[in-house]
Amino acid sequence: MLLCLKSRLDSHWELEKDLIKRATEQALSTDTQLTVYLQLDELKLKPLLIFDRLKQLLAELYNTSAQVLYSQQKPLFPVDICFIKQHDSTILVHPSQREYFDGQLIQSDVVSTHADYQLSNDTSLYDHVCVGGTFDHLHFGHKILLTMAAFVTQRRLVCGVVDPDPDRLKRKKYYEQMESTQVRISNVEQFLRKIKDVEYQVEPIKDDLGPSAHDGLLQAIVGSSETKQGCEMVNQYRKQNGLQELKIHLIDLISESSTRSELSDKMSSTNLRQFLSLSKQ
Repeated sequence: MLLCLKSRLDSHWELEKDLIKRATEQALSTDTQLTVYLQLDELKLKPLLIFDRLKQLLAELYNTSAQVLYSQQKPLFPVDICFIKQHDSTILVHPSQREYFDGQLIQSDVVSTHADYQLSNDTSLYDHVCVGGTFDHLHFGHKILLTMAAFVTQRRLVCGVVDPDPDRLKRKKYYEQMESTQVRISNVEQFLRKIKDVEYQVEPIKDDLGPSAHDGLLQAIVGSSETKQGCEMVNQYRKQNGLQELKIHLIDLISESSTRSELSDKMSSTNLRQFLSLSKQ
């Protein structure tokens, strides 16, 4: 099921949130994966200038969808938000006039039948960027993090997926429900390919540093606000070993319309593993 939105970063997104809420409800009723395509004229601007506002838009939209999914006890239902790229033969729509749902496309005011648009190849992007995490049961928080990491990448995004040893694995709550490393790598790769056409280097890592500790080409690291200390640790290690320190970009996964407790429940791998564990009892 597709939802195509033409939006702006300078709005409050009330119409967009209402539309994605309705789309999530219909996707659930038909048991059909929901993919949301965003067209944003501001993406033609320097990416780093709109970084904070774009991540806030993603948080608002994903959180709106998550509220529907959790109310229906379907936290693992697949919802992806992507950018419309050049040469996509996708109908673009504006949220100001919502007309109908037909089970496949949520359509309103048609703007164009072909998207003449692409993500900016701007010099303010980084050639080589890294991001890391466990990415267990890929949830909305992961998707925001990966989307923003890809957004600031021009050539290569290095993604480390934690491959814990047995002792470390067993320290995680509900570790029995954790996906295998290969499944998590595959899920990350599949999602990233939807976001942007750059080189993706997705690999297992055994420690907290991974390739960020020794890859001399890297220029930036993208993390969540909770992993700021880890990002700083990466730079300390790189400095000690004569490598360029990385520019740190942090993602706050909390939308303006939600509380921290709400979103920490929705965007938590531990919470999802607990849900799976309880559902099997």
